[in-house]
Amino acid sequence: MNNSKISIIVPVYKAEKYLKRCVDSILAQTYTNFELILVDDGSPDTCPAMCDQFAMQDNRIKVIHKKNGGVSSARNEGIKVATSPFITFVDSDDYVTERYVEHLMQNEKADYIVSGYLEVKNDGQLTPHTLRKASILIDDIRNVPELINLVPLGMVWGRRYKKQLIADNNLFFDESMRRGEDVFFNAQYLYFSSLAMVFSVSDYFYVNTSSSATTHFEPMLFQWSMKSVSAIGEIIGVNNNTFGQRVWNNAVYVCEDYMKNIVKMSDTAKALFEVCCNRYVRRSAKCKGVLKDRKIAVRIRWYVYPLIPFLYPLKRKILK
Repeated sequence: MNNSKISIIVPVYKAEKYLKRCVDSILAQTYTNFELILVDDGSPDTCPAMCDQFAMQDNRIKVIHKKNGGVSSARNEGIKVATSPFITFVDSDDYVTERYVEHLMQNEKADYIVSGYLEVKNDGQLTPHTLRKASILIDDIRNVPELINLVPLGMVWGRRYKKQLIADNNLFFDESMRRGEDVFFNAQYLYFSSLAMVFSVSDYFYVNTSSSATTHFEPMLFQWSMKSVSAIGEIIGVNNNTFGQRVWNNAVYVCEDYMKNIVKMSDTAKALFEVCCNRYVRRSAKCKGVLKDRKIAVRIRWYVYPLIPFLYPLKRKILK
């Protein structure tokens, strides 16, 4: 087995209820050559003291105390101080099995490794999210764009990165993005990678707690998400059906979010108009995956055509 060192970065903010479980699960790893970087993001509870106490108990733990700047800022600080050739992230309210790191370190040649996860619901029930095992060259993705669908780009936990690749290309999380920053980072990282591997094993427990970040109207959501989709387009190109489908799915997702979190109708209408008038969104309505939807809209009236991403979430909302 390989035995290179890996840095495990854990952003910490208002997690006193879960932090010990998270840290204990990491310290119990079968793969012991790691450093655990706890980044206290100005947490106002007992987390800062807890982090310091953990560091006194195990010399593999490094603690950073910083002013609150958000999870992207915390992850960036962790990247800066990481001393290992490999990096993985764990959220402070989640936890992992004892073989989490062992499995991520099975192949040091791969630039990007992804594993599945188990979703922990509020009632304690587990929902497995098992991935299809794959080994994919990034150059093959450039030649066959649909191969990108085999490489999950959402989330940064349950992934393994190379520190040198991050440093050489000056890759950091965009601290201006409050949603979609994980996809943007992963797409940028993949652009400079050579080999991605996907494992079917699930060693990560994602605790599904409600988050205010996804329950309020965010007018910047479309700009942020399109930034991530555009980064994927840098890898696969923008003149293919796979990219068009990504744009389309993103547009529908954003419209659904805007409809779900209406606060002021004028603001919502303005945000929806921005989505539906985007040139990539309008062009994506012609892609193969949404051909049926496009035909229906054209039959209604030609000017309804660019509003399709909005109409389908509206239809679902009315039917409910």
